This record gives sequence, C-alpha cells and structure tokens, in this order.
Amino acid sequence: MILSRFGMKLSIPSMISGITVLILGITPIAAYAQNNNFNQTLVETTIRAIYTEVLGRNADDNGLRGYTDSVRTNRLSLAQVRQQITNSPEADQAIRHNYQLAHGNDPDTNQLRDAKHSIENGSRLDQIH
Repeated sequence: MILSRFGMKLSIPSMISGITVLILGITPIAAYAQNNNFNQTLVETTIRAIYTEVLGRNADDNGLRGYTDSVRTNRLSLAQVRQQITNSPEADQAIRHNYQLAHGNDPDTNQLRDAKHSIENGSRLDQIH
C-alpha cells in the first residue's frame, strides 16, 4: 500500500508486501513496515535522495547519521527532514545558483519562497528555474 502526499491509499502490485510508504514527489517517505519496525536502509536511502533532490549533492556522513537518528527516535519525520534541508542556507544558495544560471540574476524574495515551497512539496532542485 502506498499513501500519496494527499493521504490517498494507492495499490502497487509489485510493492514489497507489508511496506507502507508516503510519496512526496518521487521520494519514498516512510520508514516503517506495518509492524512499525524501523527500516534503516529505507530511511538512509530516502535521506540520500532528499539531499540529492534538494541540494543537488550527496549526503554528507554527519548529516545522514544525524537525520537517520532523528527519524529513528521519532524526533523528525522524513517530511520534516526534507523541510529542514529545504529551509537551510545551503538550499537557499543552491536555489539562487540555479536561478542565476537560468535567468542571469538572483531570485527575488517571492521567487525564492515559491521555489522552496515547490521543493518542500516534492520538486527537485533541477526542476526549479
């Protein structure tokens, strides 16, 4: 069973039995099987994908460990991890860089806010222009 970002249940025949995932954009955002066992591999894979999608780079070891631990101990959900990374100074810099390449200037405050909102909701950095 898959939950869309709108909470709708979707059935995927090829899905691994017993796993529930939440999709934000194309990133699977779930860490628990139906019996609520923590799945570290799925969490780490998702966090790595978030780094790539939001910052355009691989996750650093400290960030990966810290965010994985925060999800494991229920301090953060994976959606909150994406939100925190999206609202980081590094994400601002990456968005500004992409915008400069596309437009030759920095985004204004509203354009930066809109880009961050899009990324928080599942867009990738390379989709922001």
